[in-house]
Amino acid sequence: MSITSKNSCHSSFSKWRKVRCGVPQGSILGPLLFLFYINDLARVFGNNRKPLLFTDDTSLIITHLNYTDFSKDITSAFNKLNKWFASNLLTLNLINTQYVQFMTKNTPTREISVSYNNMLILNTLNTKFLGLVVTNFLSWKDHITQLTPKLSKACYVLRCIRPFMSQDALTFLLPFLH
Repeated sequence: MSITSKNSCHSSFSKWRKVRCGVPQGSILGPLLFLFYINDLARVFGNNRKPLLFTDDTSLIITHLNYTDFSKDITSAFNKLNKWFASNLLTLNLINTQYVQFMTKNTPTREISVSYNNMLILNTLNTKFLGLVVTNFLSWKDHITQLTPKLSKACYVLRCIRPFMSQDALTFLLPFLH
C-alpha cells in the first residue's frame, strides 16, 4: 500500500517498509518517536551528570571540583553512555565526539585522557553548541569572530539592494541573509 498526495502537481508515493530498530528518518512522526526512543537516557547518569539532548545531538555536562574525581567520573559516564547506546542499537560517532573542560582563566589546565575502543576522545578549547561557539573560558570572542564575516556579508547585500526595495521588503529579507 502507498500514500498518494492529490493536492500537488506531482504525485508522491511512500513505500511501506518494516523498521526493525530505531526511528525512520524523514518521517513526520520521526522527531517524536526519537524522543520516545531516547526517553530513558537521562536515568543512566548520577546527580553530577546532566545530559542535554537536542534532536540527535547529545551533550553531557559533568561537574566536579576535585580533578581526580572528575577524571574518574568522565570516564565512567562515557562508558555508561556507550553501554546505553549499544543496548539501544545506536552508535556514537567517535570522530565527531569531543569534550571541553570549562574553567576560569586562573585555573591550571590539566589534560584528561578519555578513550573508548582504543580511540582517543579529543579535548577541544571550543565547540559549537546550538549555533553558539562556546569556549572553555566561556568567552564570546570566538563566537564573535565566527559571526562577524556573516554579518558583514549581510550588511553588504542590504546596502546593495537598498535602492531597489522597500523598507518592508528589506525587513522581510533580513532573517534569510545569514
